[in-house]
Amino acid sequence: MQPDKMSFRKYFKYFRFIQQNWHFRLAAFTIYHEIIGEKKYGIDTTGTEQLWEYDIEHKDLKDAEAYQPSSYYILEKLMDSLPAGASKGRIIDFGCGKGRTLAVAMAYGFTKLTGVDIIYEYIEAAQENIRICKFYNRNISYDLVNKRAQDLAISDDTTVFVFFNPFKENVMKKVVDNIMDSYDRSPRKIFVVYMNDVYRNLFLSKGFKQHAQVQKLTYLQGVVLSLS
Repeated sequence: MQPDKMSFRKYFKYFRFIQQNWHFRLAAFTIYHEIIGEKKYGIDTTGTEQLWEYDIEHKDLKDAEAYQPSSYYILEKLMDSLPAGASKGRIIDFGCGKGRTLAVAMAYGFTKLTGVDIIYEYIEAAQENIRICKFYNRNISYDLVNKRAQDLAISDDTTVFVFFNPFKENVMKKVVDNIMDSYDRSPRKIFVVYMNDVYRNLFLSKGFKQHAQVQKLTYLQGVVLSLS
């Protein structure tokens, strides 16, 4: 579980970021699970970045949040709470970043993956991480889309939608409306895996119910919401 020198610098930088913005205990807990998770899935997704470093229009930049991957600990706990049948449908990760959630989804039996992100370089990284993920197999099909989340056409075979607070409320409202349009076209059991769920009420107002919740160290938190 020992990282190499290059990885050590990456983990230390991320540790310092979390420690400075939150606290030492959270930083230590996060990095411990980062090292385990990156080795388990064989991918490279650790770190945080400001989106202004990339070629992105100002109107979209102000609606987006900085890159920071989902906590492996919280993500896996939430995925554990999904019923087995959920993996038979498609999973969409909004603000997929470098593909961590999609890599984890493969380990949980999902074979139809969609990721959307406004940063082209993240889509390229996600494609590489999916390809090298230890859980990748020939039966998996994936679609990585470089566009705004609210512009994504949601396929009606989608059963799980994933968010890690990727954008502001005005964008989330549009995405929720798109999800409901898909649900109205094809009623089915759907789930929302939502980490740092600041806009949970947008889903609750549409009839979603809480299916599961995970909380760790105050700042690590997420829910699974369901609609049937």
